[in-house]
Amino acid sequence: MKHNFSKNLFISALIPSLIIWWGILIWLFDLQKILVVRTWVHQSSLARIDPIIKEVHARLVTANNLRFSRPLDLIFPPPLFYRSSLPRYDLTIAPKETVKLEEKVQLAINSATGLLTDEYNIWAPASLNYNGNTYQVKVKYRGDRVTHWNSHKKSLSIKFDNSSIPGQNNRLTLIIPEERNYLGAAFSKHVANKLGLMVQSDDFVTASINSEDLGLYYTTEQLDADFLQSRSRPLGNLYSDQYGNVPWSKQIQLFKNIKDWKKMVSYPSAPDDTADLERLINWVQHPISPPTMINEDSFLNWQVHSLLLGNFTQDNTHNLKLYSNPQTQQFEFIPDDISFSSDVSSFFPYCTMFDTSYNQLVSALLIDPKRLQQRNQILKLYLTNPQNIQEDINYLQTQIDQLSAEFFIGEKKSTQLQVRYAMWYLPKGLNNWYKHLLQQLESCYESN
Repeated sequence: MKHNFSKNLFISALIPSLIIWWGILIWLFDLQKILVVRTWVHQSSLARIDPIIKEVHARLVTANNLRFSRPLDLIFPPPLFYRSSLPRYDLTIAPKETVKLEEKVQLAINSATGLLTDEYNIWAPASLNYNGNTYQVKVKYRGDRVTHWNSHKKSLSIKFDNSSIPGQNNRLTLIIPEERNYLGAAFSKHVANKLGLMVQSDDFVTASINSEDLGLYYTTEQLDADFLQSRSRPLGNLYSDQYGNVPWSKQIQLFKNIKDWKKMVSYPSAPDDTADLERLINWVQHPISPPTMINEDSFLNWQVHSLLLGNFTQDNTHNLKLYSNPQTQQFEFIPDDISFSSDVSSFFPYCTMFDTSYNQLVSALLIDPKRLQQRNQILKLYLTNPQNIQEDINYLQTQIDQLSAEFFIGEKKSTQLQVRYAMWYLPKGLNNWYKHLLQQLESCYESN
């Protein structure tokens, strides 16, 4: 029997199929559901194909400005005649300097770690205009991961040569909001303040480079001597990890090698003294005696903060900030580079949220059942207080109301659909996560 090929029938079947697959790609990558899929695959018997999904994800996110929902921007016009009232920073960089920065970025992408470590991250001279005044500065790209600098809009670090902006120190950090889950990092600091933790102040600003409007950026205070003094803390050793500063970043073991740390601030009388950190590392390796070098309140609230954010990235290799108070002779914990994700409840199998193996110091401290019970009590008090939940949701909603228009002005890494989806889903995701976390807390501990 002879079958005739129908061109019209083929096209009528092809077009809906392409639209469906296009929608799936938007859902997976633009709306970040690929992370949920990866988690599900990794937890299932299909884990052996996870490297394939990981490779596909890596190749797509490193492609320059690839966004499947970008054509939909045409049906979401930006706010007309909107004038931003946020602080604005206007940078001027010579084209030849931009070329040098981009050449180093390409080398970093193709390196063994794929991180923008010190050997690739160079400073370029520039000028900055703020509030009618011009400052001579140096600029470099900011952030370890490629997603900070793989698109046209990049995270930036700015260093003032001589004089700086009144009321600020000599460094300015501009972070792409998407790299902090839009409002996720600002929310993290809101929760940290409620828990009484020492945390950087933050803000949203706008910026341009060579008269090109780059739109909204997230900025945070530097961890330096001014940070400590403004919080009535004496100058003491303030430690951070070396992750992202060295080519061997992924080999860092913070609680085994003191050389994997760096100092942000030092004791004025003994700038090279690291005896406090050495004692802490030795205790983690042999947690026999009581940990007198730890501020208990700071640790417990810092741990609760991680759980409320659903974020375990303050681990054995990076994101740790420890302040050694010379008056109390104890370490205090500073949450940093921590964001809330709306999909966090999908990332952890039941009860694994309370696993402490991600951080050796946390594991050593929570071996003590009394300390673990204290942590759980603080967490439960927070989650069962309706005022806390309402305050947190109200905070997010207020930020959304104030910044929604700002997200659509100037150059954006995201598409309009991505931003609108994130703003809609963030409060809902927080409410779902708090309920999920309380349910796990009661089931995993109180039912035993």
